[in-house]
Amino acid sequence: MDKNQLYGLIFEKMDSELDVWLVYREDRYETVLGDGFYIYIDAAFLNEDRAKEYAAAERRASVSGSSKDGAHYYIYRARLFLEPRNYDPFVKFTEFVTVFDDVYRKEEIEPSIDDIALKLKN
Repeated sequence: MDKNQLYGLIFEKMDSELDVWLVYREDRYETVLGDGFYIYIDAAFLNEDRAKEYAAAERRASVSGSSKDGAHYYIYRARLFLEPRNYDPFVKFTEFVTVFDDVYRKEEIEPSIDDIALKLKN
């Protein structure tokens, strides 16, 4: 999906706001042995349950590949809206929802509209 298609989804909403669930992947190998906390957006969904299903499946696959260095998956909710002056899609806020591990770091994230559009799976 591109930014214009995402714009259309937001514009269709009565209040021009759209909730999107973002699945973030933490590369444990890089976090533990690299030079910092390595997390990036892996997927985005319009449905929270689909985001949770995806993250749980990816976590299981990751752990089966390497239980020590498997990836951790985090879900954030992002509220998108259209800026009043120029109607560009914008991230109004994000909030941490859940994680699929016992050990995790809750981070403040600032996803870009372009990244969300690129990763949207619905």
